[in-house]
Amino acid sequence: LRQSAPKGRKVVYVWDKAGIDFLQWFKWKHTGGIYFVSREKKSMDLMVMAELGYDRKDPINVGVCRYELVGCSAGVTMHRVVYKCPLSKETYGFVTTLTNVPPGLIAYLYKTRWDIEKIFDQVKNKLVEKKAWATSDTAKNMQAQFICLAHNLMLILEQFLKKEGVENEIENNRRLKRLDRALASTKIRKDKLPAFLTTSKRPTQQSVKFIRWLRNNLYTNTSWIEGMGALKRIYAVF
Repeated sequence: LRQSAPKGRKVVYVWDKAGIDFLQWFKWKHTGGIYFVSREKKSMDLMVMAELGYDRKDPINVGVCRYELVGCSAGVTMHRVVYKCPLSKETYGFVTTLTNVPPGLIAYLYKTRWDIEKIFDQVKNKLVEKKAWATSDTAKNMQAQFICLAHNLMLILEQFLKKEGVENEIENNRRLKRLDRALASTKIRKDKLPAFLTTSKRPTQQSVKFIRWLRNNLYTNTSWIEGMGALKRIYAVF
């Protein structure tokens, strides 16, 4: 589970709701320096042991409603963070054995997990990688590395295209407008919100337009100039 991390470095797993073996979490924390973050389930029936203090002036903690020490039926304690997103107004509950970071950072860690999960969705549905290439561990490992390599090469290609002035401006503008509407809906000043909520980032997934364009040009004898022109027209029209 430590993935070759050097001694003394903490390892954090951001898990889905299926990770509920809290006694095992406790053992991993105290014997291996391995920490978990997960979503709270309604069936957990956690007992509040104490309210925990945190810096309410720190922008990273904006949205934190409660920060608690809780106990469970396994006889161990952990921290619970109840977080209401200032933009979406959705409320989330998180449980964790990672106890020395701001509670708002726990919410941010889970958001990054969701972004990574979107990449898996892209691999499955847009790149159509739905099955293992073979059954051996070596083959599965090679497949995973090739998929990651393909993903990173596409990111590099997008950066080259951006330098050439080829960018999906229509989608970028849509994303900025969604962010502006969300910011306008909250009563909290922008400078009081954490940067991960207020900064417009690149899309987590690559667009179907880009992937189809790339796939088509890999199979045809198209020059770089011709290919860029075709993609620019696609971005301008659709």
